[in-house]
Amino acid sequence: MRPVKKIQPAYLHSLTATSAEEQTAHIHHALIESMGNYCSYCEMPLSDYHVEHLRYLAAWPQILSLSDWDDLLLICNDCRSHIRVPELNKESADAMLWPDRDITFSLQNSPFLYELRKVNYVVEADGEDISSEPMELVFVVANKNAGEESYEKAVNTIRHFQLNMQLEYYHPDTNELRVPFEEDQQRSDNRMFKRTRAWKEAEEALLRLKAMDAVEEDTSEEKATMRQMLIKQIAMTAWYSGNWSVWMTVFQKLSGDLELIKSVLASSEHPFTGLNNEANVVFGK
Repeated sequence: MRPVKKIQPAYLHSLTATSAEEQTAHIHHALIESMGNYCSYCEMPLSDYHVEHLRYLAAWPQILSLSDWDDLLLICNDCRSHIRVPELNKESADAMLWPDRDITFSLQNSPFLYELRKVNYVVEADGEDISSEPMELVFVVANKNAGEESYEKAVNTIRHFQLNMQLEYYHPDTNELRVPFEEDQQRSDNRMFKRTRAWKEAEEALLRLKAMDAVEEDTSEEKATMRQMLIKQIAMTAWYSGNWSVWMTVFQKLSGDLELIKSVLASSEHPFTGLNNEANVVFGK
């Protein structure tokens, strides 16, 4: 879960909106400008921006004001429709991790980990199995090594937003993901599939870079230029695909090149807007 730092654009204070609806629209745009066009929880690119989340209130307000800014985050339709407990209060919110309040990912002792697992994907209807196939999917898991408090909060966050599909679908004892037929056909929850696609894209990007590094025919100057162009292309691909934490995980596992990771996932050319890396805590000192 990408840690974000919300900076309220200065223009919000100078706007003279003629209606509450216009003010709300300006806040929607300002949130995306401040944090990027990604869900604050699953990190998928947003197809729309009408998905603000006021974390401490039970209601999903249609009208917003500048006084709400500190409690607003962007949320996609998949995360919003799969929230386990629809009403939040101060106590329940404090028992979870929030990307604008906590360092929710780092290369060292991240509270959330991303794991590519082989599972048996079973489609069922009326108590019978329709199909079954082995499948690789990326799971979000809590890191026990991040400390007891962070671990428990990470578990609560994963459960609250059901980041790995609905909780009852996965059966760890049999390593099966048992999905109802209608759910499989409608694909109303695409988060795991898009997360896995981002994982594969990151792997392929590193393979292409490795192949270029293995080429010996080019002069060193030409090779360096072509390498920088490829890195920029990879950064653009990551920017479009979202799932920043997945890309970070794959690049750390398969490369470990800190400068390369920063070039792709914290560049100024295709920035993941709002990334909170104060004191370089995300990438390590």
